[in-house]
Amino acid sequence: MGGNNNLIKNNIVNGECVLNGNIAIYMSELRGTTWSIDGNSVTWSGVPTTVGSFLDVGGNSNAIAAQTIDGGLFSVSNNIFSWKTNADSLLLDPIKISNRGATNNGDISIIIKDNTLTDINNHRLGKIFVELNSAGKPTMQQLDVRNNNFSGCCLAIRNATVNEYCFDTVIIQNNIFSNSNQTLDITDVKNTIVVTGNTFYGMLYYGVSINGISATLRTKDIHVTSNTMINNSFKSLGSSSQNTSIYIAYGTNVVAQGNFVGSRNRKLTVTSNVGYLVGETITGAVSGATAVIFGVTGATTIEIGDTSVGTIGVENITGSISGVITAVSANALTSAYAMAFFDITNLWVGNNSKLASLSNYENTIGTKIDYDAL
Repeated sequence: MGGNNNLIKNNIVNGECVLNGNIAIYMSELRGTTWSIDGNSVTWSGVPTTVGSFLDVGGNSNAIAAQTIDGGLFSVSNNIFSWKTNADSLLLDPIKISNRGATNNGDISIIIKDNTLTDINNHRLGKIFVELNSAGKPTMQQLDVRNNNFSGCCLAIRNATVNEYCFDTVIIQNNIFSNSNQTLDITDVKNTIVVTGNTFYGMLYYGVSINGISATLRTKDIHVTSNTMINNSFKSLGSSSQNTSIYIAYGTNVVAQGNFVGSRNRKLTVTSNVGYLVGETITGAVSGATAVIFGVTGATTIEIGDTSVGTIGVENITGSISGVITAVSANALTSAYAMAFFDITNLWVGNNSKLASLSNYENTIGTKIDYDAL
């Protein structure tokens, strides 16, 4: 579909299609971005790569490009997207919107609201991807993502060109993101980012990552408030400052208040993790404590959920399926910090609820106001 000023409403789409890359709703050659995709039910089993499975706007074509001379509001609302894939895959992105060089002076806004995405087989998948992917083009105006329930995926926002902004303003509010391999990853926004009232549950790594471009190309105002992080951080990253619920870098004015952060998921240091299976239960020989394995990293790390009763200590553990036995030498939280802040000019922080054992990571902070210390 192409053109402008169009409505796709109240349709039922079910199955898969090998044409146009296995995409349910495929858009190409848009004259403008005044579109409404509303009230549709899409159940899909196609397995595309590098494009949006349910909705693709420029993922593998020049849908929004030089011929897009009119701007407007692109709306995706009140849809139900259901996925029927058979395996976890980071390649399966539910929605992809890519501006490949519209010539309408950046007069593009996008709203994604009141949608539900369910993964029938409870798999961890890719991300909802919104990007500007053409060098030297005007920054888009606003992205508003609100009141959605997204299971198995999260959201990524970026400019594919180094040292260029993608949006002037991004607002992420009152959404539920759950059971995703990805995080809420916001980069390359010029003026304002607001992330408020969201719930992040069962995210493989941390919940929110926000990055300005650099120390000289910052995001002006970043507000991260009243979000709830529950049972995230099953796996840890190489940098300890990124093993956290919220990570913010390169902002001028940053407010982080009223969030519930931290995770009780843990990582075990063992003699050898060879043979252990993700998803199986381990049991401590002495403590009797049990936990589910969520990751096996390197040669000596096993990442687990919070234990059922007590704590696995320095003892042997046995896998319920593999039957493998190994010795545990250390048990620590996968989260190294509650929140992390890097290269922030002005920081307001406080009234956040967190696990008592976790502090905040702070590096290169100009002026800081800590409301908890007042």
